[in-house]
Amino acid sequence: MRYRKIALYSFFILAVWGISALSPVSALATGSSTSGEETKTPNASGSVAVPATPSPATCIDEAKAAIENARQADAEKSAPGELTQARYWLMQAEKNYAHSRSLWSQSLKLIISDEAKTQEILYLATMARITAQTAEAKARKALVATELTNTAKDLADNQAMLDVLNKKLAEAELAKKVKAEAEAEQKKLEQARQEAAVLESKKMKELEEARKKAADLEAAKQKELSDANLKGQQLVSEKAKQEAELKTLQQKLAALDKAKAMLADAVKIPGATVKAVDKEIVINISASKIFSSKNEIHAKGKSTLDEVASYLKKYPEGAVMIRCYSDNAGKAEAQRLLTEKRAVKVKGYLVDFHNIAPDRIVAKGLGPTQPIADNSTASGRALNRRVEIGVAFGE
Repeated sequence: MRYRKIALYSFFILAVWGISALSPVSALATGSSTSGEETKTPNASGSVAVPATPSPATCIDEAKAAIENARQADAEKSAPGELTQARYWLMQAEKNYAHSRSLWSQSLKLIISDEAKTQEILYLATMARITAQTAEAKARKALVATELTNTAKDLADNQAMLDVLNKKLAEAELAKKVKAEAEAEQKKLEQARQEAAVLESKKMKELEEARKKAADLEAAKQKELSDANLKGQQLVSEKAKQEAELKTLQQKLAALDKAKAMLADAVKIPGATVKAVDKEIVINISASKIFSSKNEIHAKGKSTLDEVASYLKKYPEGAVMIRCYSDNAGKAEAQRLLTEKRAVKVKGYLVDFHNIAPDRIVAKGLGPTQPIADNSTASGRALNRRVEIGVAFGE
């Protein structure tokens, strides 16, 4: 009897695996074809619905690329902590992704949804990418600081060289002056032995030559000074450019740090899934977790919105976009009006019960326009009926 049970259990696993590998229903359930590409399912109008989020494999590849960029930027020296943390996030994402692609996991996808597992992989891969980008930014910041220090040293060396040149030029002027005075004295002694007319003519000629030499020397001096000033101006301009680039880099790094903190706090909101996209933190909550069957905010929904209000108060400078969506059941215009009413109710609750500034919030009802799951299944329609609260964090 024992061996008979084992044989039946093994037969069941092989049967499930065979069906998942051959059946098109299995391919739709898992969200991927046998070639590893995401399946695009036509909606009721015949058009193809494009997923709102990238696949786990794409997110993992982006995280790998970000870690490689950070490594090439010498983050192992300048930001070893962030780089190690990014590698840890990536390792966890790859481990979960490998598990989700295993024979047993592929078999169970016929009866068990892997949406939560996919979201976890996307979160881990996204955190790996963001942490790696932070490490790269720190490394590049350190590189810019080093280059700025070297530029300042070069500027000091050039100033010292300019001082040496000016000193040598002054010494040359003095030597030429002494030499000219000696030649003039010698010429005076010679002129004393010649006739007055010849002496006067020679004296005028020598004075003219002295004026020409003085003019030539002055021109050479002015040229050297002009060249030195031009080089100094170029160095100052380059320094200002590098300081501006450093400031921009610091601003971007501050924005990344802020996004990281906002993302970490948003994850704490119960019943919500969170992602960072297009300079905003998007908090995704199922409509059933906020609204009752009569389209009113129920007690648990108020509790969830209380958590959202606390989050908005912690980051008061970010603009808020409330976007409500529905599935494709019924007429599109009716669904749009329904989601618009829901968006207005969410905004009203945040304004009336938590004093969130009304001009900070924009509420929109978008109906079935942007599905994130397959509307042909009950679970997919439930995912599409959602409330998204986007909080901008800027650059």
